[in-house]
Amino acid sequence: MPLILLILTVVSLAAYNRVLTNAHEQLEAKAVANTVFRKQVIMDGVAVGILEVLQHEEPADAVFQFAQRYGLDEQLRYPILEDICRQIKCERSHAILLKLPVSRVDGSDIGLLEIPEGIEPADVVQEFAAKNGLGEVDRNALIREVCSTVNCTRTSPLAWRKEVVIDNSTSVLIEVEEGREPADAIFLALQPFNLQYSQREAVFNEAKRDNVPYAREYALVYSQNIVANNETEYYSFELLDDGREPIDVLYEFVRNYTLEEYWEELVANILPVTCKLVSCNRVMPLLWSREIKNEEEKLLGAVKIYKGQEPIDAIDDFCVSHHLGDSFREQILKAACQELVCIRTVPVIYSKQVKGENGESFGTIEILEGEEIRDAMARFLFQTGLHNIEATQLIKTSIYEDACTFPRVKCTIESGSVESEVENVPSA
Repeated sequence: MPLILLILTVVSLAAYNRVLTNAHEQLEAKAVANTVFRKQVIMDGVAVGILEVLQHEEPADAVFQFAQRYGLDEQLRYPILEDICRQIKCERSHAILLKLPVSRVDGSDIGLLEIPEGIEPADVVQEFAAKNGLGEVDRNALIREVCSTVNCTRTSPLAWRKEVVIDNSTSVLIEVEEGREPADAIFLALQPFNLQYSQREAVFNEAKRDNVPYAREYALVYSQNIVANNETEYYSFELLDDGREPIDVLYEFVRNYTLEEYWEELVANILPVTCKLVSCNRVMPLLWSREIKNEEEKLLGAVKIYKGQEPIDAIDDFCVSHHLGDSFREQILKAACQELVCIRTVPVIYSKQVKGENGESFGTIEILEGEEIRDAMARFLFQTGLHNIEATQLIKTSIYEDACTFPRVKCTIESGSVESEVENVPSA
């Protein structure tokens, strides 16, 4: 009995193997019958593998799967597809990464979502959702489903896309993702090209005209928390890309929060960083500015007074360069001194750094309008404490010869001897 059972088992196994062999041969025969293209792919003399395109299969999809299997990049796979398309019909040159039937909760069919290579899946889903009337919640769920299968570089669709021409040979593609501030995306894309603020503003205005949602008009360029008063006070400094000079924004921040004692430290730490992000044209903040017209109401320009500058000096420079009389100067000075601290009302018409024979600096001599050079010299000697005859002789030689060539400097009093000038120095 055991012997008979063993023989029956052997016979049964042999029969089973013949069935498997026949089934395998039938499958191979069917596969060969369904194959419309078959080729051994060889690269650099090395056989990579056999590429087959089945009936009803798009060659681009077959080539993509083959490339994925053998680790071939797009550059290597393009010639393969090009060769196939010369021999059989190709409907497209890009592969479809995913085909996903989409239906509603009630089971009704919405459509077939196809994700092609070369296009961000989130953007494909956005177009599909808009076409089929899907809401944001359903759309986002669909994006998550797709991105769990194919590679996505972002999960938000684009709200706006614009190619901006920089010059004849350069252009940049600006992409604004949904939920992101357009101004930030525009600034980040254009910042490497050192464009003017007006050029970035023009691009933003295009986005506005295209109804791109935004919460603010200016890009946030820089943000820094400031700690003051032994870490008991905290402030937030922000610089926007609004065309203003960074030094002016920083100075306004300092004044608003009464942080003048930290001014030099803040300038030293913040300005070098911000000036790498946006253009900085000066390092002194503008305190006061006023457009000026002449008697014919013609705009001449603007008087600008900067931190550390005496208002009358800036106003006088403007009036002299535009040939405006004293009455104009007085009016402008009166307006400026209502908003700024004015120490004097008479301008400096000449200034020069005074140096000794060895190059050491004694200070800067200033001559006021209407002041005799001799009086200015006496004041300078008193302020600097230079009573040495040789030093004053050197100063006299370098200053008198230079200053008296300026038409507004008064040199009507005879200069006399150096000793007399030293005697004229007021006592302390």
